[in-house]
Amino acid sequence: MKIRLIAMVLLVLFLIAGATACREATAAPPSGQATTPTFTQTFHDITISEAQAIIKEEENLVILDVRTEGEFNSSHIPDAIVIPVSELENRLAEVSTSNNAKILVYDSTGLRSTTACRLLTENGFTDVYNLLGGMQQWLNESGPVVVVSCGG
Repeated sequence: MKIRLIAMVLLVLFLIAGATACREATAAPPSGQATTPTFTQTFHDITISEAQAIIKEEENLVILDVRTEGEFNSSHIPDAIVIPVSELENRLAEVSTSNNAKILVYDSTGLRSTTACRLLTENGFTDVYNLLGGMQQWLNESGPVVVVSCGG
């Protein structure tokens, strides 16, 4: 019986010590010390109709297709530029000269574009829009497209 009681007391002390350590690890740094900024999602998911409105209204809109070159050539939104999501981190300067530029990002279905939007916001871009449903939804809703033909 004494052994169980001692074991229980030790367990409780261990748990209290662990909780205190966790609280200390997550406490704010002492005054005067630098803190590391934390990034939160600052991009917006938008529908096809919202995207079409932005395209009509914004003169300096960057339309960024993050699919492959082949997917882009099969059909893309007019005036879009293509930078595959796998290359985006190394080609951020090609997106815009201003971190305040409005950027509409899309892919085939919305998965890669979400990754691209996170990457853009983590790198200081502040006005980023993710097209819900991607190119598939754009085509389903009869959005205008450009098709690059091969040969002549």
